[in-house]
Amino acid sequence: MHGAQTLISPVQVAAIKQGTTLVLECRRQHRYDEAALKASEKLLKVVPEIYTIWNYRREALQPILKAGGEAAQKAADNELALTQACLLENPKSYSTWHHRKWVVLQGLADLQKELKLVARYSTCLRNFGVAADMSVDSLWWLVVGAVR
Repeated sequence: MHGAQTLISPVQVAAIKQGTTLVLECRRQHRYDEAALKASEKLLKVVPEIYTIWNYRREALQPILKAGGEAAQKAADNELALTQACLLENPKSYSTWHHRKWVVLQGLADLQKELKLVARYSTCLRNFGVAADMSVDSLWWLVVGAVR
């Protein structure tokens, strides 16, 4: 329902704080192993608005994506799947859309799939009056910009 708030239990709040602390400590140590990335993924699926966690993932993935090849494609596909899962829960998440844009701009995304995703969310985004930078036109340019 529009305007309804989701209540988070004290246990969930504690888990979110613990997960955030863990990922931020990994970031401070420049630790980008599989366990740390999994922890950040779990956290983002619950709270996709923690922009710093998306930044951590970009820091971890940038060398892999820059190197190219099969590992880069797999990493990009995993990030697109993660952002899609997050958007299913919160299609208005600016942080998630921004991260997805970053992944698309790496040149490893299927642009036809991106256009379908934009089309799927266009009605939802318009219905909830999302700001201009989240409009369908902006999302279209995200995909078009990736072609350049």
